[in-house]
Amino acid sequence: MKEMNKGDFSKYKRSTILLEVQSLNPERFINILWKNGIYAKSIKRTNITTVSMVVYLKDYGKISNIAKKLIRK
Repeated sequence: MKEMNKGDFSKYKRSTILLEVQSLNPERFINILWKNGIYAKSIKRTNITTVSMVVYLKDYGKISNIAKKLIRK
């Protein structure tokens, strides 16, 4: 039986997840996703600092790296 590495979502290329972003400027995060070729749809603002969106599961690793870089700044 083939073991699946943690974070290896290549098997689920077409799957989507609901992502919730909390930031003082969530629009900036969305713009950075788009500049990196990450497709986000069904974007809804929950409140001033929170936005939810649907993204492809295959992009989760990229999104995680982008979020970590933004936190360090």
